[in-house]
Parts: sequence; C-alpha cells; structure tokens
Amino acid sequence: METRRRWLLTGVVAAELAYVVVRNLDVTPYDDAYFFKRFALNFLHHGSLAWNPPDGPVHGLTSQLFAIVAVGLAALAPAHFVVATKVFLALCLAATAWLVSGLALRITGRFDVAAALTLLALGNPLVSWCVHTGMETALAILCVTLALGATLEAELTPRHAARAALLGVLVYLCRPDAAIIPVLAFLGVNVRNRRAVAVYGVTFALALGACLLVFRLYYGTALPLPFYLKTAGWSRYETAVTRLGMRDKLVHLATFALFAAPFVWLLRRGSRAGLALGVAALGFVAYHALFTTEIMGYRSRFYAPALIPLGLGAAFGSGRALTSARSQHAWFFAAWVLLSAAAYHFGVVAAAASAAPERLLYPVYVTHAALAGWLLAAGDEQERRGLFGLIALSALGTLAALPPRNSAFPSDREFLAKSSSEVTTTRGIFDVERCLPLAKNVYHSEIGVPGLLLPETRIVDLAGLMSRSLALEHPSFDSYCTRDRPEALFLPHQNYADLNREIAGSRCIADYTKMVQRSSSPLYVRNDLADDFRRCARDIQRWQ
Repeated sequence: METRRRWLLTGVVAAELAYVVVRNLDVTPYDDAYFFKRFALNFLHHGSLAWNPPDGPVHGLTSQLFAIVAVGLAALAPAHFVVATKVFLALCLAATAWLVSGLALRITGRFDVAAALTLLALGNPLVSWCVHTGMETALAILCVTLALGATLEAELTPRHAARAALLGVLVYLCRPDAAIIPVLAFLGVNVRNRRAVAVYGVTFALALGACLLVFRLYYGTALPLPFYLKTAGWSRYETAVTRLGMRDKLVHLATFALFAAPFVWLLRRGSRAGLALGVAALGFVAYHALFTTEIMGYRSRFYAPALIPLGLGAAFGSGRALTSARSQHAWFFAAWVLLSAAAYHFGVVAAAASAAPERLLYPVYVTHAALAGWLLAAGDEQERRGLFGLIALSALGTLAALPPRNSAFPSDREFLAKSSSEVTTTRGIFDVERCLPLAKNVYHSEIGVPGLLLPETRIVDLAGLMSRSLALEHPSFDSYCTRDRPEALFLPHQNYADLNREIAGSRCIADYTKMVQRSSSPLYVRNDLADDFRRCARDIQRWQ
C-alpha cells in the first residue's frame, strides 16, 4: 500500500514538473548554462574538456558531474541541448521526490506527513522551477538526497559509512559547496559512533584527494576557477560587482528563509539526527551568505539544496511537534503568513515586481502557506485530511502560479537569439558571426552566448572564469590584447568599472573602432576590419 502511494505521489510531482517544463519550454536558460554545451562539444570534437581547445583543458565548470551529463546530452540532442537539459533536470527532481518520500515515511511512519513534506520541499518554485536554469541545481539536490539517505541508514556499519562518504564525494563533484551538507549531517548524526566517523573521514579524504589530484594534473588547478573568483578572500571581482551581489543576496536569503520557515519550526522539536540535519543546512546557507559573491543567484538557487536536509529534519521533529498544542502552531502560522505578506509587498523577497529571472507571483506563496497549514493542522493520523486533497492543493497551486500558455519548441540557435535579445551585452554578436566568420579571437566578459554562437572561435573571458592566467595571475589588458589582437572586442560589463578604465587607457584599444554605443558591453572591431564590417553588418545600426 505505501509503495503504491509513493508511486502516486512521485507521479504527481513528475506531472507537475512536466507541466512546468512544457509550459515554459521556451524560457531561456541562464547565460552560464551555455558553458556546458561548449565544453561538451569540445570534448566530443576535440577530446578535451576545454573552453578553447588551443588553450587546453581548463577547470572553468564548477560541476564536473554535470559536465559529464552535458557530454551525453550534446551527443544525443546536438540541436536541442537546452530542451534536453530541462527534461533531464525534471527527471532528477522526480527521482528526488521518490527518495524523499521514502525517507520521510521511514522517519515519521505517516504517509500523510511524508507527502506534505515532500511537496513542500520539492513543489516550491525555488526547486521545481530550477529546471529552466540549465544549471546543475536539480542534479545537486538529487545527489544530496542520495548522500543523506546513506547517512540515515538504520544500521550504520563501516561499509555503510564508506558508501556515505563516496556519495558525499559525488555531491562534491556535482557542486563542491553542497558537500558541506552531507559531511556536517554525517558527523552530527553519528557523532557518538567513532568508528563510523573514522571510516567516513578516511574514505572521504582519500576519494576527494584522488579527485583533486586528477583535476590538478588535467586542468592545472585542483579547484574550479569560479572558486577563486567568487569566494571571499580569493575573489578578484570588483567592488561594484560584489556590492550588487550583496543586495541580491539579501533578497535570495529572505526568499529562502520564507520557504524554509515551516521546516525549521518542526525540526526544532526533533531528535539529534533532525537537529544535525538542521545544522548541516545552516552551515551550507551560512557559507554562501558569508563567503560567496552570488552571480545569477536568481530565485535563491544557491540555497535550494538546503531544503532537503531541512525537510528531512522536519520529519524527525514532526512526531513531537504535531502532537503538541495546536495553539503554538496557530501563532507561528499567523506570524509567518503576516510576515510573508509584508515581505512580498515591500519587495524584501522575490515578488511580481522583481526582475524577470527573480519574479515570483503571489500564488506560489499562497500555495506554500496552504501546504504548510495543512501539515501543521494534521494532528493525529486519524484526523488527517485525504491524500488526494493534498495533491489537489499542490496541483491547483502550480496552475495558479503558472496559468496555461502556448510554448514553442526552440532549437539551441533560437534560444541563443532569444537570450541575446533579452540583454544589451551581446548587441552585435550576430553581426560578428556573419561578418567575421574567420575570427580567431573575440573578447567578452559575458561569454555564454558568444561561446556557443562562435564554437570555433577562441573566446577570451575577460572576467577570468575560463582562463587560469586571467583568474590567478591577473596580467595587464595590454599584455594579452596586443598579443592576441582579437578581431572583435566587447568591453566588459559596465559593472567592471576598474577593468573598463584600464581598457580605456590601454594602447590596444586605440586599434579598435566602436560599432555599438547603446550597450552595457559596447562592441569594438579592429580598425583594419572596421569598414568591411560596417558594410556587412545588419544589426548594429539599431544601437548607435
């Protein structure tokens, strides 16, 4: 009976995810998502996980596991990689729903509570809508769930501890920062089992050390280059970038806290295991809050994996919490709903007035509150409402948040055109493709669209994400610009004020003619190519 109900719940989650995918199939991914296809194509065509094959392999992708997935998706769907990625990420979340419901059921012994926790953890837009990012978030959530499942084994033998450690390393390979969750959770849950902790620590250290050694030998750096650029103490991002990132980070933290609050309320009454899971989630959130510069952290995607340990921690606390005085839950629920409404109204959290990548309409908050209210009012099992009512509430909430609409089935080429039209930073890029077909070098700081649109061109990332030299050595602009003599040069995004000042005063930029004025990253073309480029170009006249 319980297995059938788990399949029913998983099927409902999968159906909602399918709706989210199909309804917004033409929604563009994040710019960084295009990185994965360029790496995948270079691996398939040149046998190297390189951004620019002539430069050799580079540790520019944070998620090595998703890079492997990308190679497979690029081979299977070379013209529809973005759509294939969305389908794959949705499948990851559907598999996570099966795992979370099973773990929550084992912990609580009540399917109604397990179902509500699963829908709260995976049905909210911070998780379910991440299928459209093109990033590894959904895969990371699946890997975290697998690792926590191994940590919560009923009988923890040394073999189980070693397995949990290896799954922790798998989480690292998918998203290094997320490894904080399974490591802290294992130590907290098994703090009294010294043998298990020792086996876990040795296995984790050896496996992770081997991976880092391989990366050091293959890429030249053990850690991904984004770590050096986005981590406090290492970061070389400019003040304007970090200041904007801090403002966005506060919104992301507030939005995440709002969705996580019901879990925290329940897990506070839990066992040591439940509290350990809460501490693991807190450690992960604190790491990002204190030490990282969030680039494209839309809809709290950096914090989303923490919802899994919080949901499982709430499962441990639900037994005592749901049999306590209901007046306590009523006070919490009323305060939480009022605070949420105020935060939404004043734009403290992602709201309807937020920029498009952040935007969340009020029905998603109402649905989350309704699911949490259902759970907090569940009481004894005999008083529970029907499972079908819970499922209907979740489904109706999804429809209210995302009313039906017609969606196209774009090719990757069409996604690139749409992504370019949504920003000003790549104005003129299609003229570069058309009019400089033999271009060897193109410079930009926003490299997703250029990297995929110009697959045979060496794209130099001025921010340094794809260059060991730029990320770690910080050479002068003139030193590499005069060497490469790029055919086209997009100034770095206007937020890179210091770098733009350096370029403006450089000798190299004197050899270039500005082709696009109205852009956050104006396009320049080398002087000897400028006249022919103007005669050929079709788009740049719109942005003079």
